[in-house]
Amino acid sequence: MKKLLSLVLACMLICGVFVPGAFAKETKSLFTYKVLKDGTAEITGINDTSMVHLDIPAEIDGYPVSTIGFFSLADCTSLVSVTIPEGVKSLQGEVFANCFRLESVTIPDSLIAIEDGTLRSKRLTEVVVSPDHPVFAVENEALINRKEMKLVRFLAPEETGTYEIAQGIRDIASCAFEYSRVSAIVIPDSVVAIQSRAFTDSDNLQSVNIPDSVLTMGKCIFDDCDALSTIEISPDHPKYECLDLCLVDKDRKEILSASGAIEGKYVIPEGVTAIGAGAFQGCRYLKELYIPNRVKDIGPYAFSTDMVIKTCKNSPAQEYCKFNERYRFTEMTKDEFAEAVKELEGKTEYKSPWTWDNWRETNGSHVSGPYRYSVNSDGTATITYVNEFIKDGNIPAELDGHKVTTIDNMAFFSCEGLKEVVIPEGVTSIGDCVFESCNQLETIRIPDSLNNINGQFISYCPNVKNIEISPDHPVLKIESNALINTRTGSMLCLLDRESTGTYTVPPEVRILDDGVFEDSKYSAIILPDGLKKIGSHAFISCASLKELVLPEGVTNIGSQAFYDCPLLETINIPDSVIYIEEGIFGSNPKLKTVQISPNHPAYEMIDHLLVEKRSKKLVMALNDTPAKFEIPEGIKEIGSLAFQGSGNLTELVIPEGVTSIGSSAFSGCFKLKKITLPASMKEIGFDVFIYSKHLVIKAPEGSWAEKYCKENGYEYEGMKNEK
Repeated sequence: MKKLLSLVLACMLICGVFVPGAFAKETKSLFTYKVLKDGTAEITGINDTSMVHLDIPAEIDGYPVSTIGFFSLADCTSLVSVTIPEGVKSLQGEVFANCFRLESVTIPDSLIAIEDGTLRSKRLTEVVVSPDHPVFAVENEALINRKEMKLVRFLAPEETGTYEIAQGIRDIASCAFEYSRVSAIVIPDSVVAIQSRAFTDSDNLQSVNIPDSVLTMGKCIFDDCDALSTIEISPDHPKYECLDLCLVDKDRKEILSASGAIEGKYVIPEGVTAIGAGAFQGCRYLKELYIPNRVKDIGPYAFSTDMVIKTCKNSPAQEYCKFNERYRFTEMTKDEFAEAVKELEGKTEYKSPWTWDNWRETNGSHVSGPYRYSVNSDGTATITYVNEFIKDGNIPAELDGHKVTTIDNMAFFSCEGLKEVVIPEGVTSIGDCVFESCNQLETIRIPDSLNNINGQFISYCPNVKNIEISPDHPVLKIESNALINTRTGSMLCLLDRESTGTYTVPPEVRILDDGVFEDSKYSAIILPDGLKKIGSHAFISCASLKELVLPEGVTNIGSQAFYDCPLLETINIPDSVIYIEEGIFGSNPKLKTVQISPNHPAYEMIDHLLVEKRSKKLVMALNDTPAKFEIPEGIKEIGSLAFQGSGNLTELVIPEGVTSIGSSAFSGCFKLKKITLPASMKEIGFDVFIYSKHLVIKAPEGSWAEKYCKENGYEYEGMKNEK
């Protein structure tokens, strides 16, 4: 719950809308849509994400609305309620992505298909359904698909204690219990399937029982379940077993999901020979993972990048880590490994469960009123969490006699009642995204003691217009409506995002911090000659931005730096740039030209592709890539988000020599129907093809790609391996 929901995604809501008391805009200006073959409309996007209450119209421009498309209403961060009209038949995946405040959805009798994981708001408590609805019903505090007897979404996220799933339910949908605060879930013996990530981010969940009837379980079902200390499963279960808080497929001897409660040091249990995709990804407190030589097969993104892999020389785990450079590993001799494992026998460490409801001291954590805090080695306090219903923004200078010096990452996440925050003298540091999604926050007062701060501390805070700082502050100042760190030369945040025209960045700025111009309305932004670094999401969703020239001297460009700038037509990459992160040009339909010197030392444009010269990594494809496209020979790797927003792409051929595809590489490629993978392919990241419905993957017979297709349920078309 206390983490940024990756990210990674970018969409939010749909159709015709009204804000209480007045119609915001004409319907036809609110939505983007496409006309389907049957003459009905599919909503594909919304042009105003500030809606609070949304009534989707039954028609757009005379076309009956039948479908709410993928991510079409995403990022409507103020949205509280949605009414879907009669006539809509399908609600596609991630429609409400990042709609953190969504509480109520009204669905019509015509709606018969809701994709798994669609209703993912942590505040969703109400789905209004007719008693005569042919498919859906709300029963036992959950939305149920009665035709499939599937639990689609648990609707009591604030409820604590034990929840018993109703007898008769046969399937638990993906993300069905995401963000729930229940401490125990009892699954009846009628359930035969549990889908991937069914219990993800259930921070309070301490115990789950899995009956023998369950014969299908997806990946990562216990991802980020930090308190899960008991997985009850019969030793006679025909397919699954629990070994040291890992869910294991008996036949494949593969770990499918590890509890997020595992911490410290951990040894792969006896008998396990495979680790599934993402299995340890949610174990954020696990520091060292010991993997013996018997583990031969490891799936993509199996581990958290925070942990260190301990393994023997020339083991499969070592080769995996060498190939996946994001992971750190320590090579050990067989004797050293055996001795270390022996010392850890019987000492598996599990995180002490801290629950949102009991407000008690656990695992070195303390509670004082609405604040949760930890005590530092010098006796001072770090605020780690604040009750999201807090209204008083006067942060105390002390908690139980401990002087407050630090406020941790996301501590005030989604505290919607706050309008003003006063940080006391003595606080020296605040973490990332501290006030994220405090959408009513208007004023922040910063003391002279605070000198460690970054720009994302007010991400998704659209109403912050005033940051009060002493004229004698040793580090920070306000200039040109921007908060600037004079010590580092960082422009941390812009306080005026509504003005239009041209904005000139102050000349002393050397770094544009993450998200600094997010959602600003300027059509042109002039950057200073001394600029060195552009942070992640720096210009994200600058809907009016047409002109931007990067000065020579810029060395680093962060991920998705220019994402969703729909009017941006051209941009330059100076020769000084030595590092570009993923997805920098995603969802820019008018961007057709990237100006880059043929003598650029690090990057080049090949056809529609931005490529890193040394590694031959495809960093980004322009969104005007042709519908049928063949990647040129010589490319070795396709980076994360590489084709993000290439909405016209229908067929893609990846040449021999490419070995990996990064996560969400085809995000937003909804029309992609066929892709050809080479025999050289060895790794495919998370969520690479989930945006592409009815995808056919063509690959050589007997290749790793064929195995990937069959294991992940993709339609496969074989071709003879020319080797």
